[in-house]
Amino acid sequence: MWKQIDGYSLEKWKDIKLHEWILQDQIRNTAFKAALEEVVQNSDVVLDLGFGLGYLSSLALESGASRVYGIEYHQNIIEEAKRRVTNAKVRFLLGKSTELSTNSLEPVDVIVSETLGFMGVGENIVKYVADARKKWLKDYGKIIPAEIELYLSPVFVPKSSSASQVMCEIKPEYLVGEPQMLAKFDLYSDDEVLIDKDLTFRLRGAKINGFAGWFKAKLSENVTLDTSPFKPQTCWHQMLYPIGNMQEESVKTNVASYEKNGLILLRVTPDSLK
Repeated sequence: MWKQIDGYSLEKWKDIKLHEWILQDQIRNTAFKAALEEVVQNSDVVLDLGFGLGYLSSLALESGASRVYGIEYHQNIIEEAKRRVTNAKVRFLLGKSTELSTNSLEPVDVIVSETLGFMGVGENIVKYVADARKKWLKDYGKIIPAEIELYLSPVFVPKSSSASQVMCEIKPEYLVGEPQMLAKFDLYSDDEVLIDKDLTFRLRGAKINGFAGWFKAKLSENVTLDTSPFKPQTCWHQMLYPIGNMQEESVKTNVASYEKNGLILLRVTPDSLK
């Protein structure tokens, strides 16, 4: 699967088929189910941030939540969710969470959000969770996911792309250097994604035509969702940042985040291309 990210925006999530596609990912589903079962206590009030079709809200109720507030930005998606999730304990709120007032809902015990996106932070989860945390999370409340780590590795892939970034499957044998952690975000304290970091990789085989990226999300104390090439593939796959063919013994690259169409994207620039 090769999916170009250039021109992508959050408006893509108006497509119900896209929501149904991610619901087929059993690794994703199992991980969030286990995390909710671990975190949610009987009578907890839960906020599902980026409600979608309501799958996580249903899991929260199964885990003992007394009420779930689901915030969803797209009208057609929330209408479809209402047809699928009919439990009166679920209360729907239409709009962007950042535009809702503090008194739009009561304080909550748990915030859960699967707005992970590309590289774990692509859909601006850090910003949206930070806003919700400040407005609605009780003292000592819980957040799912708690942490997100981003990783990068040089690769040589048989098939490359002229796009600046592509979502695709990266096989372990494509890696030509040791992966390094690019960034780590704590959703209990961080407010936004700001990355501007230099990484230096020693190469195996000296040929490189891109960088691959992926993420690990610590959903709860005992549940981690790992999208690395060494794990079974998920709906997120990995990200490829093509750079053209190069032959080097080592490569230094700058990685910088930027926002476009409401998304957080990465610009990967080796020193030789500056």
